[in-house]
Amino acid sequence: MSDIVNVPMAAQRDIQTVTAEIRQLHRQAQCMVLGYAIEIGRKLVEAKAMLPYGQWGQWLKEEVEFSQSSAQNFMRIFEEYGAKQVSLFGDAESQTLGNLPYTHALKLLALPAEEREEFAQEHHVEDISSRELEKLLRERDEAQADAKSAKDALDEAAKIAEKADEARRDAEAATERIAKELQEARGEASNAKGLLERAKKDAETARKSAEESRAALKELRENLIEVPGMDGVLDASAALTGAVTYAPRLLELTLERSDGTRTTRTAALDELVNSLDGQVLHIILPDDEQHYLTGRVRVAPQYNDLAHAQALISASCDPWRYKVAATTVARSDLGTAYKQLSLPNERRPAIPTITVEQATTLLWGGNTIALSAGTYRRADICLAAGANILKAKVASGVGTISVGYQEARL
Repeated sequence: MSDIVNVPMAAQRDIQTVTAEIRQLHRQAQCMVLGYAIEIGRKLVEAKAMLPYGQWGQWLKEEVEFSQSSAQNFMRIFEEYGAKQVSLFGDAESQTLGNLPYTHALKLLALPAEEREEFAQEHHVEDISSRELEKLLRERDEAQADAKSAKDALDEAAKIAEKADEARRDAEAATERIAKELQEARGEASNAKGLLERAKKDAETARKSAEESRAALKELRENLIEVPGMDGVLDASAALTGAVTYAPRLLELTLERSDGTRTTRTAALDELVNSLDGQVLHIILPDDEQHYLTGRVRVAPQYNDLAHAQALISASCDPWRYKVAATTVARSDLGTAYKQLSLPNERRPAIPTITVEQATTLLWGGNTIALSAGTYRRADICLAAGANILKAKVASGVGTISVGYQEARL
């Protein structure tokens, strides 16, 4: 009877244990692949430095059967992950990157060197598939593109906001400038309105003055007499005095007052009526302060409302404007020979007042007039318009003569 040998059964193993062992071995294999890839890259860099220029591609093809792109990948893996290692499987720059599969390490070259380790740790790159890594890298690129687009949009929005703010400031400045110009324009318009009102009043005054002039001229021209059987007319305008006569001129002035109260303006109107109405006055107009009109004044209040009062002042005046200061010409050096006095006169004929202190002989218009000491107004001495010459002398000694007269013009 043969002996039966009991072989001890191996320890019981479950699927989880086997799976973990396989994964561990796979990771180790991948790390070895990355290590070999780094070392191959190191050797390729060394070889390329040894080869003459132009022989690199041929050497790769004939000696190691690498394409230039594959060789470039190995060299980049070395430069990025293992340039500081001195030998195969030496200490890597980063333990995290040192544990990566070769394909993962190659894909991570798309990232900047300073971001690779953080990215690998954050996403546990050593534990995911190549497809998942590609997805993560694609999502990162898309996120960065979106962030760049958002930043560009924010920058553009900031530029637009700055332009809008600048436009707002420009608009505020323009509004302020326009408001100022509008205020100035309103002031100019107000001034223009005042000037227009004054121009209207001046035009009305000129119109009335012209009407008065035409009325006086018409009155003068109507002093003509038609004589049956006679050609033309008989001009009798100067028949009585040797000079033409003129009709009275009508003067009208409007006075306005807007200060004070209605009561004070009423009192002022009352005072105006009682002081001026019915009086014969000398009237000096502001456009000719060297002459005055004389006439009977009437005052007619027009209205007195809440804002201002108005009165119409009219006067039927002589047609002449008299000089405010009478004219006086004198000489105190008369002798026995005639001496001349120049007597200028305006338009209206004037009979002068002559004063002599002793017997004096006058020569006027070819006529000799003897005067004793005294004051005289003689109708035969009448000053015409323009220059007039009067000569005087005394019988003996030295004499004095004074000639005074009132000048006037239309």
